[in-house]
Amino acid sequence: MHMRHLLRARRERLLPSGTLRTRLASGAFWALGGAGGARALIMVTMILLARQLTSAGFGQLGLIQSTVGMFNILAGMGAGATSSRYVAELRERDPGKAVRIMTLASVAALASGGMIGLLLIVLAPVLSSNLLDAPTIALPLALGSAILFFGSISSAFTGALTGFEAFPQAAAIQIASGIGALLFAVMGGYWGGVSGAVLGLGLANAAGSAVGWYSLRRLARRSSNTPIRWRDVWDERGILVEFTLPAILSSLVVVPVTWSVNVMMVRNHGFEEMALFNAANQWRTALLFLPSAISPVILSLLANLKGTNQSRSYARLLGFSLGANVVITTIGFCVVGLTSRLIMGSYGPDYLQGRGVLILLALSAVPMAVNNVLGQFFASANKMWMGLLMNFLWGVAFLGLSASLVPDHGALGVAIAYVLSYVLHTIWQGLYALVSVRRARSQTLAAT
Repeated sequence: MHMRHLLRARRERLLPSGTLRTRLASGAFWALGGAGGARALIMVTMILLARQLTSAGFGQLGLIQSTVGMFNILAGMGAGATSSRYVAELRERDPGKAVRIMTLASVAALASGGMIGLLLIVLAPVLSSNLLDAPTIALPLALGSAILFFGSISSAFTGALTGFEAFPQAAAIQIASGIGALLFAVMGGYWGGVSGAVLGLGLANAAGSAVGWYSLRRLARRSSNTPIRWRDVWDERGILVEFTLPAILSSLVVVPVTWSVNVMMVRNHGFEEMALFNAANQWRTALLFLPSAISPVILSLLANLKGTNQSRSYARLLGFSLGANVVITTIGFCVVGLTSRLIMGSYGPDYLQGRGVLILLALSAVPMAVNNVLGQFFASANKMWMGLLMNFLWGVAFLGLSASLVPDHGALGVAIAYVLSYVLHTIWQGLYALVSVRRARSQTLAAT
């Protein structure tokens, strides 16, 4: 008992309750636990699927996931980021409004997810035959509507929980989805091939949505004692134009561009090349799991600091996040580079030729991690329209570089384009953020 009190006292000295340091540490711990566990489960799932399916089948799965991701932009309606940003800013001074905005974002995600899911089902035969030149994937592409629908709902719930700084509950959504993927997708791939794997991934997102609904319902009741009236919820629709619309348009720049490049690669080099890229890209995603996991935590804290006019703490948190992301992804790049043969060999002997693709994609994770934090700056500072312009410039650069490199170099050309385009993206976003933060601090000092 005495030792327990000593440990508790020491922890209180290191991480005093309520401080920014403690909030960041708590958020990072649960975000890493949730994202790390989910990412490990997804990695195992993909390796098992790569061994279950043929090389062409695994490439088809990657292209289906990319296509579903493009539709998911409209399905999600930016609900996760919207909820996280406004709930974090308003939960203390106006909890009723925070719950109304959260409700509006969740309903928007539910409605748009259903409509876009139906649209994907209708368009699946046309997309598979005409755009993707692969009519055999029409059925699994239509089944991808389940991934889209439940993923949009899960994203909205996760964003709202993060805005409330309910990090353990947000982590539970990710773990539930990861476990669901390992169970349902692997079983589906075994019994139903590509179609079964896609359906299993949809069921995994459904499991995460169920966990999120249960957690958020309890939290919302405790946070606001006032009943929710739908007329009042609709009165908050201004945030859809102020924040959600530019968030959607920013994604509409990024995802369709990457999807177009994937289609370009398949048309020039076939699904086998897509399989190489898909395998290597799993590890770039793995390197980015830490920045991506902490990203909603950073957005929540930055928005809260912005709403309470703590400009100095805001700048410190932004700078710390940038430095930490660079260090973490650089270490990860070195590890992946040294073990690239072992990593690609784990997918099968045919994947060893993709070592160069893996190394370059791992390198691109460094500037991508930096831009991940800069994206949270634009969101928390309510500069989403400027962020849209920045993403548009990146899209032009990436698409132009890919068009010149992919025909001759395939997946390797895509990897090179990722590195170069994100370096440019880092330069112009970083300069704008630096000027904006310094200006805001100067204005705060002048006011005091």
